[in-house]
Amino acid sequence: MQYFTRFFRSLPMFFMALFCFFPVMANDGATIIQTKEGSFTATYKDESGVEHSLNTTMNNLTALHFWATWCIPCLKEMPKIDAAQKKYAARGLKIIPISLDYNAESVKKFYAEHKINALGVWLDTDKVTFQNFKIKSLPSTVFIDSYGKVISKTEGEINWENSKVDEFIRYRTSGVSN
Repeated sequence: MQYFTRFFRSLPMFFMALFCFFPVMANDGATIIQTKEGSFTATYKDESGVEHSLNTTMNNLTALHFWATWCIPCLKEMPKIDAAQKKYAARGLKIIPISLDYNAESVKKFYAEHKINALGVWLDTDKVTFQNFKIKSLPSTVFIDSYGKVISKTEGEINWENSKVDEFIRYRTSGVSN
């Protein structure tokens, strides 16, 4: 009887733990969420602490990718994001990886350890942009077109090598030859 009592007392904790980890499960790219969100503010700091605002007119497609060096799924995904930036840069895709870490040194160290060299160091230490996009988990990616409209938001990992993700990016950057 004591076994069952202990088991049923631990059930709520089990479900809470399961709920906490559910949003960071891998996304195969087939479920990119189409959204019609309104206006937003996207500001972030560079490694020197200088604040920047998002300028989508420079690119056919911009991906704001929210991550952190302490987020396990993020660590696995970042080398793939670096490869995606290299692959699609000529088509007009700009990936802006916005870290929720508190200092640029952590991000630069991570980049060096994982040979990431196509991505910039951007921080959202006060988490204002993270909150403006109503992000609930890490990693998360928000795709924005050249008019500044949010066209897609995905919470969780994206398989950047998936054919559906490739098709999505190529369609959104189809005005560019490559």
